[in-house]
Amino acid sequence: MTERQPVRREAAPDAVQVAQGVVEPSALDASGVMPENRYADIFTRAREGLIRDHLGLSDRTEIARFRVIADATQQRQSLHAGDRYRVDARVLGWNPSHLHVFFQLWHGSHIAAACQQLVRYTEGPGAHEATMPAEAQPAVARLFKNQEGLPLPLGADPSIGLP
Repeated sequence: MTERQPVRREAAPDAVQVAQGVVEPSALDASGVMPENRYADIFTRAREGLIRDHLGLSDRTEIARFRVIADATQQRQSLHAGDRYRVDARVLGWNPSHLHVFFQLWHGSHIAAACQQLVRYTEGPGAHEATMPAEAQPAVARLFKNQEGLPLPLGADPSIGLP
């Protein structure tokens, strides 16, 4: 993967923090940088944090029913052992069975990576789409309303969106 120049920005004023951590030495490859699959792990934890902490669904089975059906990840800066990071999220769109979310992984004041996901709520493993729980819908609506009207985040792919 070609490393891009880091983008220096401030977090969107209405983005919500959904994850934070420190890069552990065990997360690095032989060259001392974090490989792509570890970024995917961070974005999975970020999605779970969004669902748990901001949509109010704490049951692991319920969280697992949110399945990624499309995603695009962009790495802009390599992370190394000991680097602290946080992940912010913006809800770009939603309906009762889907979330369209953009995550930004921050290292200090730099965006180290970003991930855009289209997430479908399902009845269970291998099941068809379903309506997300009623208690989560007002929370999604509030997040979307607070973030509506902001410009699309840098790197957002307009081809990924709600069906």
